Amino acid sequence: MFPTGQRDLHDGNMTRFTAALTVALLLVVAVRGEEDAGGEGDVSGPSGTLAGYNPASDVEQHARIDMDIRDIEAAHASDPPDYVTSKGIYTNGKNSDSNGEFRTIQGFSKDYATNTDYQTEPFAILANNFWGAWDYGDQHLIAAFDGTDNSYGNYATGALGSDDGARKQIIKKVIKFQVVMQFALHELEAGLKKYNDESLPTASRYGIGGAVHALDEWWAFYAGSLEAGTANGFGPYILAEKRSKNFGTNTCNVGNGGVSCVNKHLIDRTNNLKVLMQSEGNSAEILKDVKCMRALLKVGPIQGCLEYAYKSSVASAADLPVQKAEGWAFCGAALPFLHEVDQTAAASVKAEMTFTNDNAPTWATVRDAFSPANLNKMGVTCADIGSYATTNAGSQHTVCTDTSDGPSNAHGSVSDCSSTDVDASGDGSSLHSGLSAVAFASVLAAALAAM
Repeated sequence: MFPTGQRDLHDGNMTRFTAALTVALLLVVAVRGEEDAGGEGDVSGPSGTLAGYNPASDVEQHARIDMDIRDIEAAHASDPPDYVTSKGIYTNGKNSDSNGEFRTIQGFSKDYATNTDYQTEPFAILANNFWGAWDYGDQHLIAAFDGTDNSYGNYATGALGSDDGARKQIIKKVIKFQVVMQFALHELEAGLKKYNDESLPTASRYGIGGAVHALDEWWAFYAGSLEAGTANGFGPYILAEKRSKNFGTNTCNVGNGGVSCVNKHLIDRTNNLKVLMQSEGNSAEILKDVKCMRALLKVGPIQGCLEYAYKSSVASAADLPVQKAEGWAFCGAALPFLHEVDQTAAASVKAEMTFTNDNAPTWATVRDAFSPANLNKMGVTCADIGSYATTNAGSQHTVCTDTSDGPSNAHGSVSDCSSTDVDASGDGSSLHSGLSAVAFASVLAAALAAM
């Protein structure tokens, strides 16, 4: 078929292509193995598993921020709670090293007040628009630690807010699901910016210390060092796992013992991005994954707000402080998203759940504020939220019906979740699992270039 010289060239090219394809397939198997492996929570540099995810870079110290949360909660186990010790850990840090100094949870919030780059992030803008402060989380937490009154709650004079059980819940949940959650997402946003920053050298964009390192930091802060995958840890990861079981959204196999569909999709998108961010030409696919992940992070706070609005609406006088505190922390995380699409609805939920009053909330007001239209405008579907009636029929909170327009949001929507790797099994266990076609092409291209 070929002259001898051409045949040799053809055979050489085919050999190189076959080798490259083999390398690419092995890389894909490795990444899929990371998704399916059960995490033990150990961190030992680039190879240490964090709740089933294997970072490409060293984020051991970043992940240890969850130990600060653990120790803050431990200080509150005494009677009365040791707020002096817990606040010291919050403000000064204890377990997570950052260039020879302790990384602090307080810094995760306060930095937004001074860093104009942080203030360009979508979730930060939404929170500032609603709360009127970039460091809203820190302002809330300082009042709860100190037992003082401010616009976030009456922790000195309120019958509910001054209760130690309530203050402990506010501190625990505002830290995890407002402050640390937003800063974890900040790292994802940082990875997106670094990948697209043409002023940076190639290694600073696509190398291990580039965009993918910021991606690893996102997961390290989200999952933490102690999380195996089953909500046994102390990071934001636990929210989706715990709420999913009460809303019927626990039908997915995360691959680490977890069952939350939110966490399943998040770890899949994170693995996808780990490949995409290490080679050029993937900006569109990367942005799509980030927008998908922004939307997914709204689900847990919305579910938590709904669940504890109901629980506090029917709570006894003795249980109301703690139940409403949990609801206020969850609703506080969800309200910026609701405010973006329906300011009236957000104001009504805030009035029901705030700790500036001692009232039990009206469940129907909170439930109806998260209408199908508002959920879809926030970028999520009715099925993403599920039904609290799954475990509490008395709530009469059934799965709603999406509007004809479906989910759509400029910052991110579940409609942005990649459809190129949808699981064809139909069991819902891997709705957005695996590597996308673009990610596989990136792996193959990198393998070919190395031949």
